[in-house]
Amino acid sequence: MSDEILVIKPHHIHLAGLCITGARPWFAHHNLSMSDLRAGRITTATLASTGDALAQRVIDAAHREAQDGRE
Repeated sequence: MSDEILVIKPHHIHLAGLCITGARPWFAHHNLSMSDLRAGRITTATLASTGDALAQRVIDAAHREAQDGRE
């Protein structure tokens, strides 16, 4: 995938096949804020820094969307 840093949006979680309900505890576990997600302050770099496979799924979904021109 691209090294381009993108803003993660809530719908990227859905595009990755995940749910917001499950994302809430995941965000808390990684000291990330759902409010920051909604405000556009979470980036692919932020998620990548967690080293988590679920984060990578969301990152990949965001990059696929950007490549498809749907962002």
